[in-house]
Amino acid sequence: MPRAHRYEDQFAAAVAEVAKALPPEVVRVRYEFREDWVGEPSVFFKILMVDGAFKRGKMALLSREISRVFDQKLEPEEEWGIHAYFEYRSTSTQERMQEPAWA
Repeated sequence: MPRAHRYEDQFAAAVAEVAKALPPEVVRVRYEFREDWVGEPSVFFKILMVDGAFKRGKMALLSREISRVFDQKLEPEEEWGIHAYFEYRSTSTQERMQEPAWA
């Protein structure tokens, strides 16, 4: 069992700390544990962002910066034993879809 699952409270606190270092376009970070497509323990980060973040060219830069911050500050594989994946959504899309996992 990955360390992230055994110490989920500590993992949640670490994620909250990392979220403070993310670009201002990030509104909120949520996550869920599940296996990836090959059955490896993983964490799927749900990154809610302001609508303006999805302009042409800007999202590519932001997504690289977000994954870099998580890799450097959280160290998902090295420290927590899980693979990290990132999903992005705009605030207007979430308002339309109203998915609880993103709230």
